[in-house]
Amino acid sequence: MYKLLLVDDHDLVRYGIKRALLEHLAELDRIDEASTGQQALGLAQQTAYNLILLDISLPDRNGLDLLTQMREYFPKTAVILLSMHPERDYAIRAFRAGASGYLHKAIPFEKLVHAVSKVLQGEMYISPAVAALLVQEVAAGGGRCPPALRPVRSRVPGGRHDLQWQNADRNGRNARCQHKDHQYLPGPNHVKAQNQDQC
Repeated sequence: MYKLLLVDDHDLVRYGIKRALLEHLAELDRIDEASTGQQALGLAQQTAYNLILLDISLPDRNGLDLLTQMREYFPKTAVILLSMHPERDYAIRAFRAGASGYLHKAIPFEKLVHAVSKVLQGEMYISPAVAALLVQEVAAGGGRCPPALRPVRSRVPGGRHDLQWQNADRNGRNARCQHKDHQYLPGPNHVKAQNQDQC
């Protein structure tokens, strides 16, 4: 059974997320709530959570700064960042800071449940939008992948390459998050991304 900490300063948001997760994930033992970064740190010091759902905009802390602190203090606890901002604004920075996922608050509940389930199993959740950003950085050669997260390309018929994101999970084991919807095409900086969520 898993323990989850939900950190958001809006009561209705916490209520909706908590209800959806408890209704669809029987493996969740409990979900605690915090409305500030300080409350979240206090709760995390008292309980060994498997996962923290962390809002990027809190009244007392910047979510990215708190994410970095959480990963330092509680390295075995996975963190998914929640945000109203587009993926292009913060997603890459979130993964570099150690996030196991980045979710836009406008996503359907079923995708939220899917993402939480994958991360609880020790994997990372990378949406097609985030995967496209990572592919663009790698293909352009102007950026670097987040720590412990790198693209692995495997050749398939037709000269294409399936893209997988290989990472170390929170226990240090290697894991792969497959993205068959994002493929490298022959030639430099040629990338094709189809909008299918298979991760």
